[in-house]
Amino acid sequence: MSAKKNLSEVYRYLEILVALLVTITILYVRMDSKLYDRASYIDLWSWVILGMAFVFFISLPILLIYLVSFFRAIPFHTIWQKSILAIHLLNIALWLVLYLILPKPLPCNATIIEQHYLSHQQEIHDLIAYTKGCLNDFTQIHYETRGGDVTELFIDRFSSTWSYDYMRTPSDVDSILFKVGITSTEFDTIKTKMEKAGLIGININRNGFDTYSYLTYRWYGETKYLYGINHHPEQKDDVDLSFDCITYNDSIKFMIPHGFGGGHGFEDSEKFLKNHPAKN
Repeated sequence: MSAKKNLSEVYRYLEILVALLVTITILYVRMDSKLYDRASYIDLWSWVILGMAFVFFISLPILLIYLVSFFRAIPFHTIWQKSILAIHLLNIALWLVLYLILPKPLPCNATIIEQHYLSHQQEIHDLIAYTKGCLNDFTQIHYETRGGDVTELFIDRFSSTWSYDYMRTPSDVDSILFKVGITSTEFDTIKTKMEKAGLIGININRNGFDTYSYLTYRWYGETKYLYGINHHPEQKDDVDLSFDCITYNDSIKFMIPHGFGGGHGFEDSEKFLKNHPAKN
């Protein structure tokens, strides 16, 4: 057998291996991740693509083999070409189906956040006041949910911290919350007030170094939109620099954490700031 024929045979095996590898990757990315909407699915693939860019010396040859394989299979004159093309079409259909079965994400921008704040400001400030009233001095609670799942429960007291990852049972949660002064009944009330305020997360401290309370309003993919409420606007603004902010007034900012995470941002920021100059 000639060297050329040997190389052709090796390439054929590489071709089907790469095509099947893409199928496995699509299934793995979808099934191994907790996805809440189509935007989070797209953002997840953004992470995959970013990861591939870091190992381009591996991913680039695979991508080239895949693309060449796809176009070589289009004439589908042989059984092999038809089989390879079928796998490629399966990958496309599989990706689309896994995307379409997810719910559409709720949109979010500065205008939507403002409308929400204006219609829920009493409930929002009542939630903050109640939570601060439950907390002991110099303690903090960071609680967040998404799609009915608890994604964050972080307790801080005098530089001692506890994370939800280590809270295995409801009694664990109760005992940790008690360390910062919150009873199980008060925690239920906090969750009820969050629901009334239309919020999915809080990050509130009492008499701590940070003068802000952070309130999560909505996720869009892997981008989180929240309020930052400054309780002492007369002091130097010490807002966390890990956020992108739109200043709504001297006490309130609309915020997005920095980071890749989809990077949707405030798409209406320029228009919003033009029509809504910061109110003092």
